[in-house]
Amino acid sequence: MLDFFRIKLHAIGLIIKNREKAVARGVLGAYIKLIFTYIFAVKMLGFKKKSENILGFKIVFFSYRVIVGLFEEIFIYNTYYFKASRSNPFILDCGSNIGLSVLYFKKLYPDARVIAFEADKDAFSMLEKNVSANNLMDVTLVNRALYGKKDVTLEFFSIASDSGNPVNSLVKRPDEFKFKEPVKVLTDTLSGYMDNEVDFLKMDIEGAENSVLNEAASEKKIHLIKECVLEYHHHLDVNEDKLGDILGMFEKNGFGYQISTWLKPPFTGRKFQDLNIYFYKK
Repeated sequence: MLDFFRIKLHAIGLIIKNREKAVARGVLGAYIKLIFTYIFAVKMLGFKKKSENILGFKIVFFSYRVIVGLFEEIFIYNTYYFKASRSNPFILDCGSNIGLSVLYFKKLYPDARVIAFEADKDAFSMLEKNVSANNLMDVTLVNRALYGKKDVTLEFFSIASDSGNPVNSLVKRPDEFKFKEPVKVLTDTLSGYMDNEVDFLKMDIEGAENSVLNEAASEKKIHLIKECVLEYHHHLDVNEDKLGDILGMFEKNGFGYQISTWLKPPFTGRKFQDLNIYFYKK
């Protein structure tokens, strides 16, 4: 419980620090509302609350706990913040889940053109509802799993306890989660959507990033990206080390990068690790 409140106080401090940014307006009030509703209505009284009004958006979701975490990552930590050179940037949102990142992009740049990819059928249904309920224009939704090949049928793994969980993916995670029986999904390639300059690429696809980006590189499309934030899932396969492939690919195409991770010493090998990598054209 102490860790819970420590994290929440840290998040509130970040909101206050960034309060002058346009995207931060109203975030403090929204966050306090989310925290109090989660603690008192959901945890203490047991309400099964599956919708909320946040920052002028009507949002439906599966889990209040998950929506609080997504709100922190996207609206408070500003993981996907970028400064566009035009008012209508072109954004590829790979791994949109229920669409909180899409709402963030449309709050940041109301005239942005967004293509949102989500393989999970349950999450995709919520994504459709959230885009429709908020009358978002210039948002294209794609219910396919991004992969290195198009129109391939693959198994998709979902956590048994959480419908539409953000960690559901083509790769079965080596951790404590219990999974449902896998379902079949169709694949698509990213390169087919990259005919023009991409102002921002957001990628959180739970282990398929190497396959997807290798295909885009083979089609000579990486250079079209101006900025990218990639969540890299290191050691989903504990014996596989391919981060260098991703870094080298972007280096060859003239990008610099910054890497963030929460892993702390003492270090041990073969541990799963999330990395956030920001790529930018030099």
